[in-house]
Amino acid sequence: MYPRRTNWGRGGAVTVFAAAMLWLAVPVGSAAAVTDGSVVVGHAISITSGTTLARATIDHPYLEEVLATGGNPPYKWSRAKGSKLPKGLKVAPSGAVTGTPKALGTFTFTIQVVDTKSSTKPITQNVATQVETLEVTKNPDLNGDGVVNCADLAVLTSQYGQSGPDLAADLDGDGTVTGHDLSILLSAWTPGQPTTC
Repeated sequence: MYPRRTNWGRGGAVTVFAAAMLWLAVPVGSAAAVTDGSVVVGHAISITSGTTLARATIDHPYLEEVLATGGNPPYKWSRAKGSKLPKGLKVAPSGAVTGTPKALGTFTFTIQVVDTKSSTKPITQNVATQVETLEVTKNPDLNGDGVVNCADLAVLTSQYGQSGPDLAADLDGDGTVTGHDLSILLSAWTPGQPTTC
């Protein structure tokens, strides 16, 4: 057996002395394994999509893809054990968060991605997890005409500051029409609709 030594170099590279006169620079974020005189370098898997998913609308179909890089594709996605998605949604093995949400609110859950086991020895498999946030709101088309525009803004402003269980403009479902509801409506404004009301 040859002596092994690890040195931390400039720029975050790791140099591994694994066999007689063999120096190997391994970039940070990669992994190296030495067995039977063979050196295997692999890249860790990482989730590249953001931690906040696109806003969902209650009782409307939803689809948002999460992405990863590194490791050994193809990847298999899932909800991490003990983590709950909003009722009506699931994480497909392809990385799609899909379904029809059935509850209002802001939800935090953990997704997990696993890559394909390597076919060379040593057999490795990478796993990455990430906490995601998803907000499920009411449909901001308050008057039901198929567009979000000044007419919907008029409904919201007429209810602004009010509290109660049945306010159409309470888009986030917290019981009060606030600036957050206004923000939801404005972010869903239909392109091409007048912005001066």
